[in-house]
Amino acid sequence: DESIVGGDAEDMEEEIADYASDDFEDDFEDEQEDAGSGGAEAEAEALRREEARLEAVREEARKEEEEEEARQEELRIKGDDLDLNAVDQEKLDAYKEQMETEFEKHAIKPGDAKWQHDVQIEFEEPEEDGGWDDGDEGDLSDDF
Repeated sequence: DESIVGGDAEDMEEEIADYASDDFEDDFEDEQEDAGSGGAEAEAEALRREEARLEAVREEARKEEEEEEARQEELRIKGDDLDLNAVDQEKLDAYKEQMETEFEKHAIKPGDAKWQHDVQIEFEEPEEDGGWDDGDEGDLSDDF
C-alpha cells in the first residue's frame, strides 16, 4: 500500500511541476483558431446582412423618387386643358405650389442682371373683340 501512495505522490509532484511550468497559451490555440474562423464567418455574414439592408434602403429611396417624379408629371400644367375648379383641394394646393415654384424660377428680381425698374410695354390692339368687356365702362351700377 505504501508504494502505491508513494507512487501516487511522485506522479502528483511530477504533474504539479508540469503544471507550474506550463504557459497555458497552447492549451487554447485550437479553441482560438475555431473561434477565429467562426468569427470571420460571422463578421462576413453580418457584412452581407448590412449590405442587403443598405440595398433595400437604396431601393426604397429609388421607389420614392420615382413616385415623386410620377406625381410631379401628373401635376404638370398642360396649357388650357387643366380645370383647377374640378380638382380636390389637395391637388389644387399641389398645383399652386408647382406654379409658385415655376414662377419663382423665372421671376426677375432686383439684383438680377435682367431686372429693370418700371418696365412699360405697349400692346397692339387685339385682332378679335374679347366680348367680355362690351358694357359701358363708366356705368358700374348695372353690375350690382
